[in-house]
Amino acid sequence: MMQPVHNYIQVIRSKNNRGFTLVESLVSLAVLIVFTSGVYGGIQLVSQVVYQSRLRILQSSVLNEQIEIIRNMSFFDIGIVNGAPAGLLQRTVTVTKNNIDFIITRTVRNIDDPFDGTIDAIPITPPDGKVYVCSTGTTLLIDEAEFDTYIAAGSEAGPCSGSPEAGRFDQSPADYKFVEVSVRCINCKQQQPISMSTYVGPRFLEGNPDNGALFIEVIDASGRPVQGATVRIMSTSTNPIYDFEDTTGNDGMLRIVDIAPGQNAYQIMVSKDGYTTDMTVSTLENPVKPPASVVSQSVTSRTFTIDLVSQIQVLATDERCLPLSNTAINITGERILATNPDVFVVNSSNNTDIIGRYTFTNIPWDSYTVIPASLDLIGAIPMLPLTVIPGAEVDVQLLFGPNTPHSLLVHVQDTANGDPISSATVEILQGAQTQSAITGIGTIRQVDWSGGAGQELYIAETQYAADNGNVIADSDVRLTDIVGVYPSAGWLESSTFDLGEITNFVSLGVSPMSQPIETGTSSVRLQFASSNSSTPSTWNFLGPDGTSSTFYTAINQNIADIHNGERYARYRLYLSTMDTTITPTVSDITFSFVSACTPPGQAYFSTLSEETYTIVVTADGYQAYSSEIDISGDVRLVVSLTSE
Repeated sequence: MMQPVHNYIQVIRSKNNRGFTLVESLVSLAVLIVFTSGVYGGIQLVSQVVYQSRLRILQSSVLNEQIEIIRNMSFFDIGIVNGAPAGLLQRTVTVTKNNIDFIITRTVRNIDDPFDGTIDAIPITPPDGKVYVCSTGTTLLIDEAEFDTYIAAGSEAGPCSGSPEAGRFDQSPADYKFVEVSVRCINCKQQQPISMSTYVGPRFLEGNPDNGALFIEVIDASGRPVQGATVRIMSTSTNPIYDFEDTTGNDGMLRIVDIAPGQNAYQIMVSKDGYTTDMTVSTLENPVKPPASVVSQSVTSRTFTIDLVSQIQVLATDERCLPLSNTAINITGERILATNPDVFVVNSSNNTDIIGRYTFTNIPWDSYTVIPASLDLIGAIPMLPLTVIPGAEVDVQLLFGPNTPHSLLVHVQDTANGDPISSATVEILQGAQTQSAITGIGTIRQVDWSGGAGQELYIAETQYAADNGNVIADSDVRLTDIVGVYPSAGWLESSTFDLGEITNFVSLGVSPMSQPIETGTSSVRLQFASSNSSTPSTWNFLGPDGTSSTFYTAINQNIADIHNGERYARYRLYLSTMDTTITPTVSDITFSFVSACTPPGQAYFSTLSEETYTIVVTADGYQAYSSEIDISGDVRLVVSLTSE
């Protein structure tokens, strides 16, 4: 008997309505957990690089302060307590800057300059009443009355064989002093100290008693000497008048002797092509670096710091990521030219162009705050202030909202390293009213390729899409070893990363970037590709300028804006070597992104009153934060959370 047609339809529907099995659900959950762990590790790595750069700037600032303090001391006070030479300085001290504790170690040594002779020189003719003897292999200059005693004890008359060449013997060898100061962060992960050294001279000089000397030292942001810097020296109040230029030597020093004395008479400007400029200031009250004074028979030492110029490119958008043209933005650094009132080295206002951009060029390394002139700042990518290192090109996206009388922007970060904390809950309470917001950012990190090639969509974290056969990929990626010989080049292409939604890409990093010198320059390079399709006909791999002819080579480089607004991404890693017996090695590739204009570690509140609020910040794995804050105008607050 033929069954009714509706019974067949019922059977088909029941088969098509089956759900996921328990095993499928558990596998999906496991993949999600592993993926999330990798994202979190990538965030930690990127943020650690920024933290180390910021710490290095603070250390350099501490060193500059210490050197300036020492140079303003009396020459005879410069020394270590109970040391040689003795002085007023403690060997180690602890200072605090930006709530970070640093330990400072000082070293002072006497220097015997060969200009007026040295203590180990053997003059052709000994001074009157003195003779040379060779005692146990050492040449001694003794009184003539002691000669018979030394000979009887086995010494030989005259200098020892192989003694230093004849020259001028200096009976006062402490001509000037060498000072070295090192600084190390006490409770930071970055424990490697950095140091800075200088020379200080005594008050009185040999030579013209009416003139003095001006020693100018030029260093970079890390305290290293800057060779070939141009130093311009001007003075109109001295006799004679000076206006000339000279350059620093290999040690970063310019030593000018026999120069006319003058109180606050010498204007000094230090520059170099591609570098920032540092100078004395006479047109402001309470300058940090006033004009230099030169005193008769005295050495005046001044230190100037220059380094590669940097730039900040600002993109101004609204909360929907649409660019804001002709919008005024202000940039202010932390370094100052004068105090009371403070006059900043960088403090300017400019308008964005038609696509919402403005680039601040030729600026010095510093920490910068960039804010709108007439709107509310509702977020910044990355967080403010921006830590700009020498020679850096930094991109920042500023999200602006309507100007409100009273607003609050909260930055939530890790106390230990300054990392922005994602998924933190920020609540502000005033009476019975409560407002809340959640922070967020995304990062992808791949540290294992042992699963091999053949995976198109990034699901297994140990696999990738393809390679050209010239690389070995396991816990790291390197060129293939064929009986001790490596090919000259090879590449590896990742699987497709699905970011889940439209994305703005931030930075791309690879570690380690320090490779064996034998492999040649740029032996590790990257290109980045993106698409709004997971299976485009072609993946177009591009470099930092948005073309296929350039490559990412820095440890953490900004990703070209051409990729913004797309959901899927891939990277391609290129390895090469100039010496086929040595290979470069990569162990970590990371890129970070922000989706739908969600600034990292930040929360914004606009509908506030001029009141006192209670702010509560909580995040998984951290101790809760609670405090009161007075809201008046636009307020920005940094909240540091301590891990449990």
